[in-house]
Amino acid sequence: MKTLVCWLIALFSFSDTDAQNGQFVRIFNSGHKKISKGHIALITDSSLQLYKNARDTAYSNIHFKEIGYIKSKRSGWINVMAGTAATAAGMAIAGAATTKPDAFFGKRFAATVLGIIGVPIGAVLGAATIPLNKSKRFVVNGDLQNWNSFKSHYHAISNE
Repeated sequence: MKTLVCWLIALFSFSDTDAQNGQFVRIFNSGHKKISKGHIALITDSSLQLYKNARDTAYSNIHFKEIGYIKSKRSGWINVMAGTAATAAGMAIAGAATTKPDAFFGKRFAATVLGIIGVPIGAVLGAATIPLNKSKRFVVNGDLQNWNSFKSHYHAISNE
């Protein structure tokens, strides 16, 4: 049990957070097609630079004229997938931990069955957290005034 707790602590201590990186955004063109996604590295007077992860040295540079709108945070499907994985794994571990070794079907069977049962439960729980995501949408449409509004909003929240 101590080993499991240590592994979980190590897993969560190495995860990326928005506090360590720039805010995660998704960039769409005026035709509602996603053209880029990543963490904000730099906002200039005319462009937005994004990087994919903390170890990435390559930046994608997007001119504000190409941007239709910007969505902050990740898609709601991330919540569903995370809820599914966490609940299925948790129920599988609980099934294996609570089943007696001399049970008719055994620990593996209990872990498998409870893991499978955990998939739809986790998906529902993850979907229930989508409204808590509070993703924002900034319409730019290649307009300098809208671009400056986005810049001032981002600088206001990054200085908090």
